Amino acid sequence: MLSIPHLSLISLLFLFSFSTNSKSNIEPFFASEANIYDQATCFRKPFDTYDSWLDMMQKSMNKRAKTEVESNERLARFKSTFPSSSFNNFKATLDCITFKYKVGEEEVSGYLIRPKGNEELPIIVYNRGGNGNYGAMVFGGLMNRLMPLAEKGFVIVGSQYRGTFQRGGLLKDEFGGADVEDVVSLVKKLKYLNYADINSIGMYGSSRGGMQSLLALKQLDDIIKSVALRAGNYDLKRDLSTRPEMEIVYKKRIPNYATQKDEQLRNRSALYWASEINDAIPVLLQHGDNDEKVNVYNSKALGEQFSETKRPYKLTIYDGDNHGLSNHRDEAFNELVHWFTKQLKQNK
Repeated sequence: MLSIPHLSLISLLFLFSFSTNSKSNIEPFFASEANIYDQATCFRKPFDTYDSWLDMMQKSMNKRAKTEVESNERLARFKSTFPSSSFNNFKATLDCITFKYKVGEEEVSGYLIRPKGNEELPIIVYNRGGNGNYGAMVFGGLMNRLMPLAEKGFVIVGSQYRGTFQRGGLLKDEFGGADVEDVVSLVKKLKYLNYADINSIGMYGSSRGGMQSLLALKQLDDIIKSVALRAGNYDLKRDLSTRPEMEIVYKKRIPNYATQKDEQLRNRSALYWASEINDAIPVLLQHGDNDEKVNVYNSKALGEQFSETKRPYKLTIYDGDNHGLSNHRDEAFNELVHWFTKQLKQNK
């Protein structure tokens, strides 16, 4: 599993989204009935070769760095985090595409990663964290977080959520409002996906994606077979006591927040309604107990509720770890792979 230990590198990677003008001819991954369009490989310029990606990053680093030494240090971190061997291996063994689809009048972007070949593999729907453009799954994020998971024998599918990287789309993401339909709609299109086991679909949510996953699950609990949630927020109002700056996000994105604060936060907080979701669906909860972004209370409290409702679940608290579980990255990744392997492959 690759790691990104430096915030400056993460921030830099987020600046480079996929080109909307560079389309490549590929065999469609979805049947026409899905109304999925603009299917294009992720490995398109400037990500068609490692050297072209590296050249783009180096030019940006040279512009942003104050000294040559700083630029060289950033480049060295990039090469360490994203070695050419990993890039070339993923390109040779995985198919990766981006695409677009409509949810009502909204155009939404998505992505798919899977091992090459025609084998029908189980599907994992990934729900990202962040809000708006922040946290969007650009090429570096796909390579770092999801390609290693796909490599283990899964089809990974995800939505960027409405408004992401769109002109005038800044406030379309309602942080658990209408954007939940972007996930629900995408899952319902999976029946038109070629070379996938549509009877074995899991869902994986990270940070805000944990909330997003459970909100979507209220409409999909007859489709999703297993769930993994990492560092999710399940009590948004209580979270404000440990991270009050999140109210800026809520005020900006959540409709009617000024007049319906308690109601809107409750609607997005799974601790108030998780019992309404099919209690046969097993859930893995992962959290670091030194998480400064989303307090570990969230996963502990949700785990206690799962115990009361007799839901099958596993709660893993990583001692001393942060929001990204960077101190236990390999351990947490292996647990995730084992969970979905057991739930989606072995329990069929």
